Amino acid sequence: MSRRALIIGSTGLVAPALSGKLKELGWQTIHTARSGADHIHLDLREPDLSVLPHDIQAVFLIAAETSLRRCEDEPDITERVNVLTPAAIARHYSSAGTHILTLSSSLVFDGVVAFARTLSARRPVCEYGRQKARLEDVLTGMAAPTTILRTTKIVESLARLTRDWSRDLRAAKPIKPFLDLVCAPVSLARIAEILSYCADHRLSGLFQHSGDRDIDYAVIARVLAQRMRVPEDLIRPCRSADLPTPPVVAPAHTTLSEAIPAGLTPQSPEDVPLVLRQFLDRYGAH
Repeated sequence: MSRRALIIGSTGLVAPALSGKLKELGWQTIHTARSGADHIHLDLREPDLSVLPHDIQAVFLIAAETSLRRCEDEPDITERVNVLTPAAIARHYSSAGTHILTLSSSLVFDGVVAFARTLSARRPVCEYGRQKARLEDVLTGMAAPTTILRTTKIVESLARLTRDWSRDLRAAKPIKPFLDLVCAPVSLARIAEILSYCADHRLSGLFQHSGDRDIDYAVIARVLAQRMRVPEDLIRPCRSADLPTPPVVAPAHTTLSEAIPAGLTPQSPEDVPLVLRQFLDRYGAH
């Protein structure tokens, strides 16, 4: 009988890639979502845990409210989605020894120091980071096997931004990327590989995956312009701090010290220029 994995949050960025990787390894995947005929209906804001299936070997807590602004503006609602309901689902399955896996974020750190280590003091400076830290605490206190994977920005989450930039650059319209906002992009494929490997080998622990450097958004825009072969003078970098409503947080560093399962290679952060080029060839530079 094939092993069964439950993926909480099937309509987001990570779930399709994770499901595909698990199926390659012989897993059957079951999905929940707020809507859709092909999924178990589960609204994390008002969850009915009675709909959850039995005989599950791994539960992936992937659904989350990732908007930093919404977490600041609606902390009670987002706390339910990002902490309380995932914790309840984990407890629901923990008595059966089900493996619980989740994604966390570099934003559990304040970003003052580059390449934060797994056991570095967590000092989140935004509500989203605080919520992720609270969920980490809940899961690490459970008797059931748990896996937490902290990650830097998944490059595919930049798809909408780079498509908008591409549209404007093709029309010879200037774009204004931020000089004071950085990220250390990693690939969705690698995230899915790490999570599925942990499930397949039933590995517990706190892991981290990162890009090998931070880059600002002006760098991303310049690489996009180069690959589109449009004039770079269309790029007009600006400071997000000067906006009427600046970003919720702009850490100086987002990189993490690489800490992934020993059986996976390479044992190193991802090459950010390579990750970015491959991503832009798929999503932006057309």
